[in-house]
Amino acid sequence: MSERIYCFNKELRVWLTPEHDTMAYSDGEAVERQLLESLRKCRDLSSTSDELRKRIVDWPTEYHLSPQRHALLRPFTILPGDRVLELGCGCGAITRHLGETGATVVAVEGSQIRAQIAAERCRDLPNVSVYCDNLAAFENPDEFDFVTLIGVLEYSPQFIVGEDPVGTCLCKAKSHLRDCGSLILAIENRLGLKYLSGCKEDHVGHAFFGIEDLYDASTAVTLGRVELLTSLEAAGFAASQTLFPFPDYKLPDIIISEAGLADPRFRTSELLLRNHSPDRVAAGPRAFSEPLAWVTVCRNDLLPDLSNSFLVIAGKSGAAIQSRLRSFLAVSFTGRRVRRYITETLFHCAEGAIAVTKQTLPPPIRPEALSPPQLHLHCETVPYLQGRMYLGKLLRQWRKGTELEQLTQWARPWTEILFAAARPSGTADGNPFCLLPGEFFDCIPFNLLETEDGMLHFIDREWHAQEPIPLAWVFIRGLAYALANCVSPPGCEATVRSIIRDVGPRLGIEITEQDFLDALRRELAIQYEITGLTVSALSLGTILDSPARAVWPIFDAYAYSEEMNSRLRAALDAMNKSKSWKVTRPLRAAQEFLKRLASLHSRP
Repeated sequence: MSERIYCFNKELRVWLTPEHDTMAYSDGEAVERQLLESLRKCRDLSSTSDELRKRIVDWPTEYHLSPQRHALLRPFTILPGDRVLELGCGCGAITRHLGETGATVVAVEGSQIRAQIAAERCRDLPNVSVYCDNLAAFENPDEFDFVTLIGVLEYSPQFIVGEDPVGTCLCKAKSHLRDCGSLILAIENRLGLKYLSGCKEDHVGHAFFGIEDLYDASTAVTLGRVELLTSLEAAGFAASQTLFPFPDYKLPDIIISEAGLADPRFRTSELLLRNHSPDRVAAGPRAFSEPLAWVTVCRNDLLPDLSNSFLVIAGKSGAAIQSRLRSFLAVSFTGRRVRRYITETLFHCAEGAIAVTKQTLPPPIRPEALSPPQLHLHCETVPYLQGRMYLGKLLRQWRKGTELEQLTQWARPWTEILFAAARPSGTADGNPFCLLPGEFFDCIPFNLLETEDGMLHFIDREWHAQEPIPLAWVFIRGLAYALANCVSPPGCEATVRSIIRDVGPRLGIEITEQDFLDALRRELAIQYEITGLTVSALSLGTILDSPARAVWPIFDAYAYSEEMNSRLRAALDAMNKSKSWKVTRPLRAAQEFLKRLASLHSRP
């Protein structure tokens, strides 16, 4: 029987101890007060709420309000009637999704204001209870089907006293589990590829902090894969499965399973070519292109050790966790769209072959008032096609050189597909005006796969425009978004707009200024329909007027050394020409003479 007493505070909607124990962890009082007010004003608090998405203005609000958060739990089967204990619920983003499964949820948060925010997020879910208490001290007489530690284990040194706070935290979580229960754990990998490339350590804000093992008792601590699995085993978890979320566990777009890594037919690295890992602390130069590096990492079976984050389900037996883990090779999720367009894409085995199933999420409880769409979202199950992403060839080629003739040769097979599907429709400014069927809206390099026979295949045909669309628009958007993902070598200052304007005629596509204006107008309308946003950091207009380089700069060691040598030579030249250098020349000559004389006397 629990000896710790909790009293329900009706104003906060939170269970508190008589002492009102609270921790100092915070995103900042102003941020959290604003978050609380935003939730109070919103009618739709669901995990896929469009209303909350519109209130995302920075990283803290994105972390707490983005529908992408709950993608982390989609690999698991959580059912109505299950009991779930969420240790460290933060501001309730994951709590909300857990409550929507129908499970009975007990959420524990050490910060009183954050517990209040979590309770507000779940105010219409009677199956969710929020407690404010230190995780190490929390008591509950019940046993649970699931216990979660999502972004919590790394902070254990700050709320658990002892020589092994990580082990103590895991044992505490295990003590709340039924014999057939499962622990769900998410944490950063201290050896993640993004951190090796120069991204700041998320908790202390310094590059290479975890890699160099600079943690101490006053800091959070992340773990490598072997360290994490060893700690789980020592805490009594006899079985575990590790999943690998990208770009990280915070806002995962893709989650890869151990089965996906083990299946030789499934090319994991091709999924990661479009996956850029943000620096959550402060964007700075990277040592290398992470998307390109994943190809080499996967070829050498190192992804489990270099994944940026880990998502683990662990239990006392393999059977217990296997029944709670969906069967898949990989799953991707599009939570940055308005709710009607959010999809899940599952790569899975079916009848001995790999299949790809795309589906929308269940409709919201309250139907939305929708305007007539410009796009139709097409979901289906199709066979998995083995091959290499067409975009990867450009990423490698552009990293080595930016010659337009090579870019033209790369783009030719793609534009041939467009021309084969196009139909003339009069002229514009004396140029043939070609229209494409609406299903070719997304026939861009991101969705082209090259098979071993050299043929290009248009995959992932989820978008169908309701009307025929200009070929020039598809060409502009396709090449612009492709170049925005490339890393340019030093010296490339040409804008994406100028590159498209120069390359188009080489491929038989005369791009006029009107074509650019039309593409920008159409893209803005379509992106607003898909995302609900009128402004985007990576809008087509921003890309067109920027130099052709990646969204993050690459640190170029050769260019850096040349720059340092140039500065050193300039400093030496300036010193040689200075008056002080000329005045002290006799003294330097005398000093050199004395050195030589001393060396002669020192000889035997």
